[in-house]
Amino acid sequence: MDMKMDDDDLKVFTGVGPTLTHWALRADGSAMHALGSFTLPANVQYAWPHPAVDILYVASSNGGTRAGPPGDTHHLSACAVDPHSGGLKALGEPVVLPSRPIHITVHPSGQYALLAFNQPGAIRVYAIRPDGCVGPEVVQRENIDAGNYPHQVRVTADGATVFTVALGTNASATQPEEPGAINVFDFADGQLSAQRIVAPHGGANFGPRHHDINPNGRWVCVSQERQHRMHVLRHDGRAHTG
Repeated sequence: MDMKMDDDDLKVFTGVGPTLTHWALRADGSAMHALGSFTLPANVQYAWPHPAVDILYVASSNGGTRAGPPGDTHHLSACAVDPHSGGLKALGEPVVLPSRPIHITVHPSGQYALLAFNQPGAIRVYAIRPDGCVGPEVVQRENIDAGNYPHQVRVTADGATVFTVALGTNASATQPEEPGAINVFDFADGQLSAQRIVAPHGGANFGPRHHDINPNGRWVCVSQERQHRMHVLRHDGRAHTG
């Protein structure tokens, strides 16, 4: 991931095993050097920056893929970035998670972190305290169906809509296909609600892995891993294929 640092440098963060490293990269790509490192409780899975201050929220786990071991160490950590030296340090204590987090995003308000989990499939919301530390999970009032093998969660720029993608699985000799889907939720005060599901042909032969949202919120680009395709969806408060 990268963040703007100053007129000449970009902030670049890499995760190798449990180590998160902050690099300074010249905007023209001519030079790159490490500014600091930080060790997470387990392997870095994904990280996302706070929208207003120099804090990274990092999901870590010693779990593996669907076919691999589930692991037993899963955390959400806040990592402060020194705006002058670029050094990294823990901000508060890591919050223990129930299973391996596969993706994380931060709400544009900076008040919530949303995480996707693949085994078992779930979308969870965690509060972010005013000081930037990770707070408790926000218990959802509605039942949230995350689909088969959720892989990513994103929020529109206005903070009012959450998109998640569920990859599903191909059929095998021993089990039928698990259909994929795009799930769309309204979001307010930490609560997901009014779920809509985009699943052409019931999700058969539809395996979305990643998606990105146009800054105007009208278009959602979705890559289908299992079918090697790209889809574009039109969003106007509900979801329509385009």
